[in-house]
Amino acid sequence: MTTAYEKGDKIVVELDVIEATTLKKDKSMLIANSEILGKLEDFQPVEEKIKFTPEMKKEFDKLKSLGCVTPYAFMSAMHTCDCPALKKWINADSVDKCVINQFEFSRAILDESLIVVIEPEKHSITFGNGLDKQYLFKGVSENSKWIWTLSIANFNSKFTLDEVKQAEKYLGIQGLQSKWHEAAKEEQG
Repeated sequence: MTTAYEKGDKIVVELDVIEATTLKKDKSMLIANSEILGKLEDFQPVEEKIKFTPEMKKEFDKLKSLGCVTPYAFMSAMHTCDCPALKKWINADSVDKCVINQFEFSRAILDESLIVVIEPEKHSITFGNGLDKQYLFKGVSENSKWIWTLSIANFNSKFTLDEVKQAEKYLGIQGLQSKWHEAAKEEQG
């Protein structure tokens, strides 16, 4: 398959020494199709997308609607607005991750098209086998507060890793995170 080139295309060309010398002297020469390696954009790396959760994107859009256009303005506004997902991501657990996330955040501010919204992984958490099998469940109590419980009924509930961490704290059960990782491996096959 040959690529169609048009006037104004930027191309990458392989020149031998004689052609390079000719080009330096009179700035015009004929180039054979065999010398064209491709269009310039074929050789430029595609910028890596910045992964945001839906919550992060919603918070980002809220800050942008306030007129924030610089990283400083975004960071300042973030401290006065309710932006828990972005704050958690930017202020990561390790210094290295924190620096990387702040850099990525700056890239997102400069070019919003780099943002891709991804849904976080969700998996079911089960305990036991057969008749003793129980499922992690999140429901609403009588006073409309979220509660975590183990249920013998399977409601096909799936949870993010962050939700599982909350359930561990609420229920006082260790090992839910490892169950979540096991479920992830099983689902991947």
